[in-house]
Amino acid sequence: MTALLDCAKAFDRMHRGVLLEKLWSTGIRGKLFELVISYYYRRRQRVKLGKSTSDFCKTNLGGPQGSVITVISWLIYINDITLAMNESECGLFVDDVCAWIADPDPSKCIKRLNADLDRIYNWSVCNTMVFDSQKFHLLDIGKPNIGKFKKLAEFNGTSPTWCSEAKYLGIIIDNKLTFTPMLNYVTEKVSRSLWRLFNHTNHVTGASVRSLKLIFSAWIMPHFIYGSPIWIFLMYDNFHYSSPLRPQYKKCFENLEKIYNKCCRNILGLPPGTSNLAVLVRLGIMPLNYLLAYRACTWYLRIVKGLAGSEVHDQLWNLYSDDEAWTQTCFFRPAYELIKRLNLYVKDAHKIDIFTAPFHVGRRLLKEAFFHELNTLWNDYDGCKIGHIIHPEWKPLKWQNLMTCKRVNVQYHRLAVGRGNTQVWYDRIGISVNKNCRFCKNTEENIEHLFLHCQCLTTDRVLLKSKCEAHNITFDLQTLFTHPKLQIPVEKFIAKHIT
Repeated sequence: MTALLDCAKAFDRMHRGVLLEKLWSTGIRGKLFELVISYYYRRRQRVKLGKSTSDFCKTNLGGPQGSVITVISWLIYINDITLAMNESECGLFVDDVCAWIADPDPSKCIKRLNADLDRIYNWSVCNTMVFDSQKFHLLDIGKPNIGKFKKLAEFNGTSPTWCSEAKYLGIIIDNKLTFTPMLNYVTEKVSRSLWRLFNHTNHVTGASVRSLKLIFSAWIMPHFIYGSPIWIFLMYDNFHYSSPLRPQYKKCFENLEKIYNKCCRNILGLPPGTSNLAVLVRLGIMPLNYLLAYRACTWYLRIVKGLAGSEVHDQLWNLYSDDEAWTQTCFFRPAYELIKRLNLYVKDAHKIDIFTAPFHVGRRLLKEAFFHELNTLWNDYDGCKIGHIIHPEWKPLKWQNLMTCKRVNVQYHRLAVGRGNTQVWYDRIGISVNKNCRFCKNTEENIEHLFLHCQCLTTDRVLLKSKCEAHNITFDLQTLFTHPKLQIPVEKFIAKHIT
């Protein structure tokens, strides 16, 4: 059983006299104590509306919002609430309180909960705090067994709300700990943010691929990422691209993945129906499940190295030393097992152990190992033949911000995945029945013919070859459509002959 509580207007209700007593009992003395006293002494506030202001009013509670001293003061202020919880385990994060109790006897569980809730209420009275009833939730976690005893739960003479799911620190927790409501919530939140990207993806007036990736990374990707280490490994029995999604996660994650793939496709300006794999390889990023798993694994490495705080570091090793608890973790064990598997490649290729390497080295090698595994998926994929020629390897890519114009830049990327304005493509989609080259008339017009063989385009091809020679670059389709220094010359070739 879990209780989620929230202190209403916590910073505004913090009693300064009580705070100073707690600071003193904590051992804060001398000039530091005097500094805090002077910070809160004779605090005043007033209201300003336009050019008008009210009279100053003295305050006895709270502190300035956004102040570091106020935040630290609050953490000390609320810290002793844990002493009121004799029956339950608890967790604190700023003004959010979480308490949980496990007991096979539902009647006894409720009594223990009520005892702690009474003590929490008494603490709130003594410390001038109010717990917001709208954010007070009770969840019967796991196999429901509270049943008729739910109505016996009480806080300050009222019955708290029992619910099947509730938000805590931005994560929606459901009573079965599946986190499917969280996935649906992320899908809705991402959907509401898509305008930030799609407003700039017009095929004529849109931004460059690099700018669009920055918009995507800054405004949309954080919604995908937040809280994902908790649920990403729950979706698979064994995390691997060949493993199917568990049935209960299949629909909600596929909906989320569709949005992610749609964003990637629009960043490049590719049409619907383009192979998702080809889009991701062209853009040089991982599929959503691998990207979230990679970020989860980097957090695991941070924790192992002690870079995420001592508390979570100690929690990791406490769980690791308890075999039963370790097998039940939804993040620590799966992340460890995945890194352990990928570490085999790293050891073989670089003779380095990810777990013992410095964090920045381990993270880089982990990313390389993720892409190495994805290369197997790409090599086994028999679609998008031209994509395999241009991108024989799935690896991170950085596109430059410059482009001749958006219309030509879109064509540049479409040609690279076999969707460009060639006669072969026109024949495939039913616009033309003639596959022959529009220039030499006697050979099928595809990207390879236009850039490497067509005799009618020799003059401009010589210019491309001279660019390659100047930069000591091989003249082939792969370099023409991936090398940053050749993007503008290739786009000029496209603008002149293909668009």
